[in-house]
Amino acid sequence: MPRWIYNRPPEKCQRTEILFAQTLNELLPDAWIVRWGYWYEDDAGRLREGDFLVLGPHGGLAVLEVKSSLSYQAATGRWDTEDGDNPLTQLMMQHAGVIRRIQSTGGGRLIPYVAKSLVLPLLQIAPNITEFRGIPRELILAANDVKDFPAAWRSLFTQQRPVQPEQTASFLDAYGEGLEPKAVKAFITETDKLILRQATASYRLLDMLSGNLQLVIEGGVGTGKSWYAIEQARRLAENARGDSGRDVLMVAYNLALCERLRASAGKLRLERGSITVRSSESIAASVLEASGILHEVPAEREEAQRYFDETLPLLAIEALTTESAKLGHLLGKYDALVVDEAQDHDTSLPGDSSQPDHAGWWSIYVALLNQGWQSPMAIFGDAAQRPPFRAPDRFALNTVRQRLSQHAHLRLNCALRYTRPIYRFLKQLDGEGSHDLVTGLHSDGQLPDGPEVEIYQAGASQTPALVEQILDRWHSSGLCAPSKVLILHDRSQIGNTPLSGLENLLDHPLWPYLETLDQPSGNAIGHTSIHKAKGLDALAVILVGLPSFDQLTRPYDRFTYFMGASRARQLLACVHVPTDSS
Repeated sequence: MPRWIYNRPPEKCQRTEILFAQTLNELLPDAWIVRWGYWYEDDAGRLREGDFLVLGPHGGLAVLEVKSSLSYQAATGRWDTEDGDNPLTQLMMQHAGVIRRIQSTGGGRLIPYVAKSLVLPLLQIAPNITEFRGIPRELILAANDVKDFPAAWRSLFTQQRPVQPEQTASFLDAYGEGLEPKAVKAFITETDKLILRQATASYRLLDMLSGNLQLVIEGGVGTGKSWYAIEQARRLAENARGDSGRDVLMVAYNLALCERLRASAGKLRLERGSITVRSSESIAASVLEASGILHEVPAEREEAQRYFDETLPLLAIEALTTESAKLGHLLGKYDALVVDEAQDHDTSLPGDSSQPDHAGWWSIYVALLNQGWQSPMAIFGDAAQRPPFRAPDRFALNTVRQRLSQHAHLRLNCALRYTRPIYRFLKQLDGEGSHDLVTGLHSDGQLPDGPEVEIYQAGASQTPALVEQILDRWHSSGLCAPSKVLILHDRSQIGNTPLSGLENLLDHPLWPYLETLDQPSGNAIGHTSIHKAKGLDALAVILVGLPSFDQLTRPYDRFTYFMGASRARQLLACVHVPTDSS
């Protein structure tokens, strides 16, 4: 496979880019270098983003801009691009900008020959025509060209001279950040390859299920349920009869997961329809507000938990029953429903057992669908991941399934997002409270190698310095920037952890995770409690403030430890505290 350099996570890119990247990953051997996402300056000095730079062992460097289509309005000359300009103009600016940057950073060294092309992975175009939509055919790589990429490469570079080490160095000086320092480990590329495969594989699975408008998909930790959820939401929005598409309601109980899903959905460029991501709380609150009922969260923690688990949904259900005349703008507002982490959404509530048609939170969601329980739905979850502090008898997936008509029910068996050492570590965390989670964790044997999980023991006063040492070593060895690390603790507030009072780590601001999502600079290190991290994952995770797993005696604490460790994709460090200071 080629050597990859990423500007952003693959799962946040357009699906056309993902499909093209998958092709490159499958066709190109180790000697190739692919930069996915890069910045260049246009002729006016403005910073712009491009798609792919590919450096081959022969020929040179190709500037490749991926498009899902090429269309324009002849009457206005406006193209179907973000700024309406001809995509060839954009390609020319990228080509010139890349050359300028390599020349400016190369220090007078020899630079590779730079070619350019528009890539259309979804369009078949005859190879023997001279132009397509006014663009010269030699500047286009269509789907049929991409399938034989080595031949397409030869057409881009008629002289297949070997690329000299000096030319490769010039390119890496300009666009090789992420590969330096030299100690960077190959496992990062390997793991991203699996992430890429998982994203495209989920598309293929959903292709096979496209005839089913109602899906129930279960899967253990790391099986990609949230990616499936986002992709199925897109399909439900776009693949509807008529011209308008569907209005899809996507629901998560956990606020951090809700924000992550909202950010992912916001990056989709829907051709039709819409996706609205909301938390359970915000949905119920909007029902109360429309009904004239006060939504006021108690200040005391236990009372607040009881409010969210019982009072709020019961008030919303009552309002839907008695105040329907005031809720006309909400009832039947959406065409389809997608629920992530379904096990967090209670199917029964205290006091509604006498109402056989009630299904807990689900009764609220379904009331917002224009076809009720017959509406298109996609439900993703894992009963083993339901937190121990949530009453186990208040969620039963069958309560939902029995109300659906001819739905497809699947179980995802393989965790794909972990390196082999992290997977082995998770499998060892077996005990009362975590046993069901471990039992549901499976691998197909194709997990990549990576660094071993790091285990430390430190008192509360030593923990901050030790965390900084881990962050600094990961950064200096090229494994992970500090801003890519998620710090998890088992307390609701960081003030009750060994990191209490800290505002910075290694000169990076230490912020609550939700605040980092809106951060323009992307420089902060995020932290949150383990239970608030439900459904999230990160390139690297540091657990702080917990005793070692073998010192835990309560099932609740074992569940918490496993869930925290399972948020890491590639790097995991556990900074344990002695039990007498925990």
